[in-house]
Amino acid sequence: MSYFNTAAKGVKIVEKGMMIIILVSVAFKYTVDYNAEVDLVVAGFLLGLFYFPFGFYFLGRPLITSIPFGFVYALGIGALLLGVLKVHNYQYPLFTIFLVFLGITIFLYSKLKSGAYTIEYIYAQFFRLIFITVLNLVVLIFRF
Repeated sequence: MSYFNTAAKGVKIVEKGMMIIILVSVAFKYTVDYNAEVDLVVAGFLLGLFYFPFGFYFLGRPLITSIPFGFVYALGIGALLLGVLKVHNYQYPLFTIFLVFLGITIFLYSKLKSGAYTIEYIYAQFFRLIFITVLNLVVLIFRF
């Protein structure tokens, strides 16, 4: 439980709110056949904007990794939106993003072992990776 608390400290409150809206919207979409996707699209678009252009603020320091990570996270949110909107063959960019996520995970794990970045920063990045990956997998599984 302390890992989750440490990761939650590194995630801003606005980002947590958008994540909760996206999580609830995806859950409603695939459990009770909730077809109003406006809230999901708006929250996903805002979260994507938080990650890429504003990654220097929302992802924290060091900036040298936060900006590229924010770009990749925004692409992951974009793939989530493409899957929810049932765009044909969206799974190909999704698999590419998963491979990039795997590279980010290996990079962060190596930085965790070397102690180059703070634990709070690395756990927050892992939390974002897990959130985006799990939601994309849910959309991929329940899409059909």
